Amino acid sequence: MANRIEELICSKQMYMVKTELERMQAVDIAEIISEMDGKTGLLVFRLLPKEVAAEVFSYMSGARQLELSALVKEDELKAIIDVLYFDDMIDYTTVVDAVALLAYFKIAALIIGID
Repeated sequence: MANRIEELICSKQMYMVKTELERMQAVDIAEIISEMDGKTGLLVFRLLPKEVAAEVFSYMSGARQLELSALVKEDELKAIIDVLYFDDMIDYTTVVDAVALLAYFKIAALIIGID
């Protein structure tokens, strides 16, 4: 399925990518995005509705979550975090290590509503 999605992206058939993604489970989408390079994964991620994106995000590894967090705009990240279940939000914030400390503070500020 990942190959099919990548072929559709390469041929710029975004409507078909969305159609394929709608048929898939969130865990499978997360796996596909995790196999892609950052920009391609972000493109696929942005095609998802907010609620689905939040669920997909919760299935990604901590490292991949951080990578996507660095690539998305703050308002996109806030929208994802707003839809996450509280335990997924906590899981997300606990995967942060010393290298990603600044990203952690950015996310924490969004969670508690500090601009």
